[in-house]
Amino acid sequence: MQEIGALTLERLKTLDVDDNYKKIAPKFSLKELGIQVHGNNGTLHFLGEVGSASNWVSFHLAFFCALQEYFINQTNPVSSVTSFTVFDQPSQVYFPRVRKELDIDPEYENKDEDEEAVKKMFMTIASSVTKMQKRWQVIILEHARSDIYENIENVVEVAEWRNGVKLIPEDWYKGD
Repeated sequence: MQEIGALTLERLKTLDVDDNYKKIAPKFSLKELGIQVHGNNGTLHFLGEVGSASNWVSFHLAFFCALQEYFINQTNPVSSVTSFTVFDQPSQVYFPRVRKELDIDPEYENKDEDEEAVKKMFMTIASSVTKMQKRWQVIILEHARSDIYENIENVVEVAEWRNGVKLIPEDWYKGD
C-alpha cells in the first residue's frame, strides 16, 4: 500500500492542496478502506478530517489516479479492475465562482486562482493518463468553460449538453 501512497503524493504535488499535504505520502488503509494523511502535528487522520473542499477533491483525484496507475502496473496476476474512471463535476468546489464570463460576480477577486486550480485538475488527470500510455480513460462530466481545459494534451471535449441536447436524450425515457 506504500506504492499507492507514493503515487498519490506524486499527483497531490500538482493540485490545489495545502502545502503540508505535498510533503509526506498519505497512507491507504486497506482495513479501514480510507486514506490517512499527516496533520500539522504529525498525527494521522482520515480524509474526512482534512478540512477544505479543495483539499478533499484534490485527495480524491490524486488517489483515483494513483489507483489506476497501481492496477495498470500489476502483471502477476494482471489486475481485473476496470481501466476507466468517471468524475462528475470535480470543479464543483470552486463553483459558483467559475462560471461563464457574463455570470461572474465583478467583485469576485479569486477568479484566476480558482480557474488555475480547475486547470490543474485536468492537467493532473491528463498527466496520469499520459504516464500510463493511455491505458486508462477518464470521463469527466463538467460545467467548467472549455477555455480552461481546451489546450491540455489528451483532453478532448466530446459533447456540450445545452439547448435541449442532454447526456441522456429524452426519447430514451419518454418513449414515443
